[in-house]
Amino acid sequence: MYFYNCLFKEVCKGKNNNLWRSFFFLLTGDCSIDVILPYVLITPTKHYIGIYKSNKDVTLETQEIIDMLKSYCPELAELISVSNIINGKPTFDVINLLEVITTKVKALYLNKIAAGNATQIPNSYNPPKYGRAYYFSDSGNQLRTPRIFTCDDGSTTNFDDKPSDACQKSFNQQVSKKGITYLFLWFCPLHGHCYGFHIIPGSEGRKDPASSLYCYMEEAPKTVFYDFACSLSEYTQNRESGFYNNTRFFHDIFHGYSHKCSSAFKSNRLNGFKGFNTSICEQFNSFLQCIKASSRLMTQEHFTFYTQFFISIWNESKHRSFKNKLHIALAGNK
Repeated sequence: MYFYNCLFKEVCKGKNNNLWRSFFFLLTGDCSIDVILPYVLITPTKHYIGIYKSNKDVTLETQEIIDMLKSYCPELAELISVSNIINGKPTFDVINLLEVITTKVKALYLNKIAAGNATQIPNSYNPPKYGRAYYFSDSGNQLRTPRIFTCDDGSTTNFDDKPSDACQKSFNQQVSKKGITYLFLWFCPLHGHCYGFHIIPGSEGRKDPASSLYCYMEEAPKTVFYDFACSLSEYTQNRESGFYNNTRFFHDIFHGYSHKCSSAFKSNRLNGFKGFNTSICEQFNSFLQCIKASSRLMTQEHFTFYTQFFISIWNESKHRSFKNKLHIALAGNK
């Protein structure tokens, strides 16, 4: 932090001081440094720094690194871009900042443990028995079992513990009512497709999304929208950094306003996310209202069957909707 303070006082004297202020404000937020510059960009960034220090022409490489950073950290991309325009190429203080950040991010993953091999576990697909059904693969079988760490005290539960983060979600009323079962579901925010669910005893936390993705997906998704993304990001990097090292976590727009954490978790600051429906879960909850009353009297077996049935109807409706849009688009091109 001492380096940042000294560098901040020096560079803020320049013409692009507002850009430095916005970036250093981002650094002061409550998030890991790899949220700002993800691990996936470490190799190309280090390559770029090496070419720059060799006093070669970096015109092409500068534009490439700017284009890559726009999708991850537009504040840093703009800082490099403006410095490049004003000085002909990025100044050394910008390159020095990049080098420090890449070093810090690389250090986070020195002891990362690779994810377990994605091998289908026989007889693990039994929705009525286990109360879960995910279809990231054709079989629906579980691919991994969650690892047990010493801090777990031998507990094998996938449900959540109480987070210790400063950023807490606050509500005017109690979210989880006692004696009521809840569903945790995964959706594609672009197409609305539902990939399945598992039953949870209360409101969702951090273990629910982290464990379900780790257990049922061969590779972690590149982008995850979640109402508690700040805490989920920390949780996944502490437990399975080898699996989630290329995943970005963002708050959905609906819940993002109630958070006090870093603005790095706000997806609306990035390009390319306008077509994403981050409130798809709330829309599906409304869709399930038709079975809400009757499901209270069902056994888990019947409830699981009903949930799978209505998910199939939901997915089919989304499929038809996009198919109709495709026909209209193709007809307009003729």
